[in-house]
Amino acid sequence: MKAITAILTTLLLFVAGLSAQAQVQMITNGGLENWGTLDAQNRGTPTNWSTLSSTIAPTRVAGLVSTSTYAAVIPYGTSDTLAPGLSAGNPKQFQFDFVFAATDPGSTSNRSLNFNFNQTSGATPSLNFRAVQGSTAGLLNLQAYSVTLGWKDIAVGLLASTDLTVGAGGAGLNAYNLSLAVDFAAGSYTLSYGLVGSSMSTPTAFSYFQLNNGNGLASVGFLNNVINSTSYAIDNVSLLTVVPEPQSLALLAFGLATLLRGSRRKLG
Repeated sequence: MKAITAILTTLLLFVAGLSAQAQVQMITNGGLENWGTLDAQNRGTPTNWSTLSSTIAPTRVAGLVSTSTYAAVIPYGTSDTLAPGLSAGNPKQFQFDFVFAATDPGSTSNRSLNFNFNQTSGATPSLNFRAVQGSTAGLLNLQAYSVTLGWKDIAVGLLASTDLTVGAGGAGLNAYNLSLAVDFAAGSYTLSYGLVGSSMSTPTAFSYFQLNNGNGLASVGFLNNVINSTSYAIDNVSLLTVVPEPQSLALLAFGLATLLRGSRRKLG
């Protein structure tokens, strides 16, 4: 009995250790603290990020939160996509978090924040989000795109815009945390948002997809190549896998087999 108890205790500790490792950070330099060469206007590309069809590079500015030194402002015309490099693996379930501050685009069709996710074997973005002006100037709606319904509101008039001409981190900054728990396999996601330092709001789970083939994540990008878009700033970008990877499960099986072999020797 003592041997069995010892085995179970060891196994529980082993599983707990695996659980602690189950979340894998897929983005390096998500805090935007490291940059390549900057020009005289502090424009350049964050280390381990890339720009496509770049015309004006993102601008390095003061961080949007007190624990961050730098953030990135993405003005209109910067690039088709500003994308972080992702580590190997194409998870179907993941947690995506970042901090942003967006300007008022001046209409309900112009966008001030735009980011999307692509799955493997899919040229069209699977998830596409934007912020537009709400019914009151200075308040933004967050929307997601549905291939059958078009742009749908998922947070209405609850995001206060920021005048980025004063500089990210300056007076009057309205910086928000935004968190997405995405499940491509189930075809749904849950979004939470809130001012930095305040509690988060979590609306009902959504299933507005532009495309969902159930495949794993291939890339994520921040866009600003649409006519009449306006600038926005991002900081502290994180992408965590939220399920054990196959190698973790294999390691668990190996550990269990090893423990059982040891127990037989002791009991024999």
